[in-house]
Amino acid sequence: MYCTVYRLYRHAERLPPELARAGGVFGWLLITHRGSLSPQHELVARLYPSPKIEVQSLIPELWYPQLKLVKEGFLIAGHEAAGLNEKVHQRWWCVPGPMDDGGRAR
Repeated sequence: MYCTVYRLYRHAERLPPELARAGGVFGWLLITHRGSLSPQHELVARLYPSPKIEVQSLIPELWYPQLKLVKEGFLIAGHEAAGLNEKVHQRWWCVPGPMDDGGRAR
C-alpha cells in the first residue's frame, strides 16, 4: 500500500514529534515473509519507491513487525538491525492514502 512512513526512534531513543514529522518518507509499504529459509512466522516490513520488490528499501527494514491501528493510520513496532547481531527498537507511524500531486500520501 502507498503511504507516508515516519520513523519514531533514532538509536533506540524516541524522537521529538517535530523531528519525526519532518522525516516522513513516501513509498510502498510491504510486509512479507523474511526469506525462504526462515520460519513462516518471521515477517519483515519494507518501504519501497515503487510497488516492485526488486528495488532497494528506502529506510532500514523492520523485523518482526506488529501492527496497531491509530487515528489516521497505524503503528508498526519491531526491530531494526544495528550491527551484525545487534537489534534496536523502532516504531513507524504509517499514514496510508493515494498520492497527491507532490508524490505524498493524502
